[in-house]
Amino acid sequence: MHPHHATPAPWFFGVAKIPSLSGDLLHIVVVQTPNADRVIAILGLAGAPDEAESIANSHLVAAAPELLVALEELTIYVKNICSSEPLQSKGNQLLGRAQEAIASAKPSGI
Repeated sequence: MHPHHATPAPWFFGVAKIPSLSGDLLHIVVVQTPNADRVIAILGLAGAPDEAESIANSHLVAAAPELLVALEELTIYVKNICSSEPLQSKGNQLLGRAQEAIASAKPSGI
C-alpha cells in the first residue's frame, strides 16, 4: 500500500448498531475494517428511505483504497508506455484528470 496514511485496506460495507439519544438502537450503514475494530465512515440509517443510496455510497467508499492504488498503477503504466511518443490531447487530458483524482485522494504534502 502506498503511504497515504489512511486506514489500510481492505474496507467493507456493514450495518452497525449504535444507541440513540433515546436509548433505542439505530442500525447504521457503515464502512469498516474487516474485524470491525474501526469505522471508516457512517453513511446513513438502515431502513431509512434513502437506505439504497447509503448502501451504494458505502460500497464506493469501501472500494476507495483499491481504486486509488489501481489508478496510481495505471497512471504510471500509461506514462511509461507513452514516454517515447507524445500522448494525443485526449490522452493527456485523461492522464491529467487521473493525476488530479489521485492528488485529491491524498492528504496535502504526500
